[in-house]
Amino acid sequence: MTYNDLCRFTVVLAVFVAVGIKAAANVVVVKNDDDLLPLDGLDVRSVGVINIGAEADNTFSEYCGRYTFVKSVSVKSGADDAAVANACNSLKHCDVVVAGVYSAEPWAVNALDDVAGVFPDVAGVFFMPERNISGIEPAAMLKAVVIAGGKSRQDMVMGAEAVFGGMSICGRLSADIAGLARKGCGVDVAKSRLGYCSPQDAGFKPGLERVIDSIVKVNIDRKSFPGCQVLVAKNGNIVLEKAYGTLDYAPGSPKVKLSTLYDVASMTKATASMAGLMAAYDKGLFKLDAKISDYIPALKDTDKKGITVRELLYHKSGLPSTINTYKLMADSNSYSGKLISYRRMEPYTVKLDKNVYGNRKARMRSDVTRRKGSRDFPIEIAKGIYGGDSLRKLVMETIYSQNLGKKTYRYSCLNFCLLMQMEENVTGVPHVFRPLGAWYAGFRPSTYYNMSDIAPTERDNFMRKQLLRGYVHDEIAAYSGGVQGNAGLFSNAGDLAKLCQTWLNGGVYGGERLFNTQTVKLFATSHDKQSNRGLGFDRATRTKSLSRIAGLPESTYGHTGFTGTCFWVDPENEIIFILLCNRVCPSRDNKAYNELLPRAALLNAVYENLK
Repeated sequence: MTYNDLCRFTVVLAVFVAVGIKAAANVVVVKNDDDLLPLDGLDVRSVGVINIGAEADNTFSEYCGRYTFVKSVSVKSGADDAAVANACNSLKHCDVVVAGVYSAEPWAVNALDDVAGVFPDVAGVFFMPERNISGIEPAAMLKAVVIAGGKSRQDMVMGAEAVFGGMSICGRLSADIAGLARKGCGVDVAKSRLGYCSPQDAGFKPGLERVIDSIVKVNIDRKSFPGCQVLVAKNGNIVLEKAYGTLDYAPGSPKVKLSTLYDVASMTKATASMAGLMAAYDKGLFKLDAKISDYIPALKDTDKKGITVRELLYHKSGLPSTINTYKLMADSNSYSGKLISYRRMEPYTVKLDKNVYGNRKARMRSDVTRRKGSRDFPIEIAKGIYGGDSLRKLVMETIYSQNLGKKTYRYSCLNFCLLMQMEENVTGVPHVFRPLGAWYAGFRPSTYYNMSDIAPTERDNFMRKQLLRGYVHDEIAAYSGGVQGNAGLFSNAGDLAKLCQTWLNGGVYGGERLFNTQTVKLFATSHDKQSNRGLGFDRATRTKSLSRIAGLPESTYGHTGFTGTCFWVDPENEIIFILLCNRVCPSRDNKAYNELLPRAALLNAVYENLK
């Protein structure tokens, strides 16, 4: 199969831009009043993009949208004042407007003049040679002026990077711009966020993309998963970010996009939960060797009162791996005999896993769930199934009552359920993703996004009786209302990369400090001698299939997810690797995924292709 064949097969939504030193020098920031650039405060500042002389959905808007949520509009060639006013009105709620200017014709100059008169904070990005800007008088009214040079895809990507800090800028004007700046002028802007470059420029061999394409194709062909997202970053730049395949196997299923949301499952533990815990640790709200019962009063009179926070993070608490949510949620009056059987026979005909079958007569409890939402049951935990405080309380009390075993290593979702309860008790529920400009990452996505933007997971034929889409797959998290410490986060790969890069940066991203450097170092490097597992993180080389990868440092940390997902952060080589997929669609009994081991194959390709 040729490379062109692979490109036709895959959903290619990113072009890898060779942003070398020479190309970056061609970008000039002529003006930057009040240090508007790179834009900060992305958690509280709404951003609009107005394209003067180009379509709204162009490369520039696309890449701006990778840094934060943006509303994009267009003022097309020859637009009159009414058209410009209409476009401005669409952005009236935006705190800052980025104007992409693609023409120096009189109508475009008038349009920019109107935009500058309406909005106080406007950054203009001019996709044209320096000499063309001299006649654009409204440029002097803008708070920031960026000259990106031309209208190529590369120019548009660099224009977005310039606005959001994706690259360092030190370019200088090669000629005077009347009314704006003189030859030799330019403002330096430091790199503060992930940028984009080619794999070769980041130190990879030219064949990296081809190898990853081929591995993904084999997995899709053999139904290891219907589609996925793969992201590779190095040295602070994304070198590969692609979407492949479809959301599921249904005929006509939509193609996966870079914005598609995946249920990341247990990756929640090491992303959302860990980030919140790090922030709380920075504030001195808990100590690692303190007892969890100091923060969860309900545990004070139980055998769990002596468990420490550190033991929970190392999975050495003595708690069982999980709770039996089938037994917890089944109405005992709806069936007779056993609930579960390990061989198929009447009435045990609902397949739950390999050689595990549920009683087909079992129904979900109606005392803690409802088929319609109400004041006491406000949260839709699956389509047409609602829960509330009573259901979450039932889940947590069940966890509190579990028998405690020996304090040796045993991976347990319950550890992170308790850690999240502690975090909520001491801090509330912080959202660590918004300051990063990560607007896709979050819990309960069915509340905010169209179902067509979310990849489905497993078809639950037992309790929830539906294909789960937009509702968390994990039962503990689902019955907790969709938000739990062990699972529940949905995201795309791009947003997760922002958090990973924050850790690589020592806790800083976009010029904002989210975590203390020593806190990041503590959590990222500490590991238990018995299990070799990290402090909340897993360690890549601890996994047998990954331990054989040549060049993979022992310091690499991250986590996997039951739905087939993973992320790994290599601080020695400054590499981020993320795979998001839905291998449980439509069933967790997926032989192909277990045989092909795509997480290991793809990560191995990354290190095999390092120069």
